[in-house]
Amino acid sequence: VELAQETLGVLGHSALAVLVSLACFSTAVAIVTGTSDFVTSLIGGSDRVFKLTAIVASLLGLLMGQLNVSIILDIGLPAIHLIYPVTICLILLNLSPERFASKKVFISVVSVVVLFSVVDIFKYFLGDGFSAQVDAYIPFSEQYLGWVLPGLIAFVSANLLQKKTA
Repeated sequence: VELAQETLGVLGHSALAVLVSLACFSTAVAIVTGTSDFVTSLIGGSDRVFKLTAIVASLLGLLMGQLNVSIILDIGLPAIHLIYPVTICLILLNLSPERFASKKVFISVVSVVVLFSVVDIFKYFLGDGFSAQVDAYIPFSEQYLGWVLPGLIAFVSANLLQKKTA
């Protein structure tokens, strides 16, 4: 905070605070409306369901906003260790040419990435002893990227097997 005020001045610091607040607000609105829209589509399209979901999501956000950032990270980090690798793989597979990204390739790569991401979650919960053992056997595991090489191997292997059977 002090560094921002020294480099930007009072006006710049205030402008930055407004921009960050607007970014957080727009993200919160997007999450609440996206969640409400998703739940509404699952249940049947009722306007009442949308409003109820929006209220519940807003209240949950308000309650979670009262928690310390370290507590939020402790809760969210394991989920991030699973969601981000899968998301990255899905994006890369969708950007790949169709001949390299068949349904079997998707299933193979995502399955392997989920498996190795779960290992990262275990590292998070089981601590240093387990982490040291895993890090010794899985490349990039120390940086929580132990899914990268297995995912790449699954991609190449699935494509080779697909080419062989075709």
